[in-house]
Amino acid sequence: MIGVRGLIVAAAIKSARPTIRAASLAWREGDRISAIQRRQGGYARDPTSDHHRIIAMSEITVRPLDFEKDTEKLKSFLDKRDGMRLDHLPPAVEAGDCFAFVADEDGIAIGWSVVHIKFRADQDWDPPDDDTVRFQSEDNAYLENIEVTARVRRGGVGKKLLRAAEDEARKRGKKTLWLHTSENNTLAHRFYDRDGWTLDSTVYPPWRPAARTRIYRKAL
Repeated sequence: MIGVRGLIVAAAIKSARPTIRAASLAWREGDRISAIQRRQGGYARDPTSDHHRIIAMSEITVRPLDFEKDTEKLKSFLDKRDGMRLDHLPPAVEAGDCFAFVADEDGIAIGWSVVHIKFRADQDWDPPDDDTVRFQSEDNAYLENIEVTARVRRGGVGKKLLRAAEDEARKRGKKTLWLHTSENNTLAHRFYDRDGWTLDSTVYPPWRPAARTRIYRKAL
């Protein structure tokens, strides 16, 4: 996962709050805390998990999320909590407080990444702890979730989504990207370590007080 609490882009998300919720690829964190992400437990997931199929990157493009076109396809592989996240996103995206990308294969959404750049109470951050607010303030951005359908994992799709998220955050003046991921999601840890992320701290967040959770950051 590789995770976004949604790659925190992470794993079996779930419990209470956004995923720094951020982010999280459908990585299945050991206990499947979803990709960082949390609005009720979201985490960024591990984009490297599960599948060894090699896919042609020339067939995959990354574009902004189109809610009308992509919602049904995304919900076909997102878990229930991430599907609820998707339902809450339109007002934040419309206001410019959040952005989301999808990986497109022949017109079909096969993955997504979600980044929040301004804290909004209507995005189900439950509870809205200090980190959640800080990661979406000033020159920070929060990768809530990053996930791809199982068929294309380990094919580089997660990395393409992550690069798009980083580039857009940079264009919007952000200096640091943050995410949460489960402590037992070792596949995600290895991915982030290789990709230039820094382990910032390990916490027991209020939205998942019994689960040891890692916070990663990356300078943009």
